[in-house]
Amino acid sequence: MANARFATISTANSNLDGSGTTSLLLTAGNNGTLVKSIIIKAQTNTQEGMIRLFLRNFINNNYNLLLEISVPIVTKSSRDCFTNM
Repeated sequence: MANARFATISTANSNLDGSGTTSLLLTAGNNGTLVKSIIIKAQTNTQEGMIRLFLRNFINNNYNLLLEISVPIVTKSSRDCFTNM
């Protein structure tokens, strides 16, 4: 059975190889794991940027870039709770 998590990310990481400050979101089960969706929500104002999801091979500790998600500039008002991206 897969082990999924929530992560609050508050630091920038411009590395393109999976190194630096990262957050573990999912550990796959022994027979693999199918990811059907990923939800990303901004809790505060955002700057233009990129969210990168990496797949880590625990056998050789290599990271492969799986997906890049563009982050738009968002200025939240006092009425907003969360912004989906």
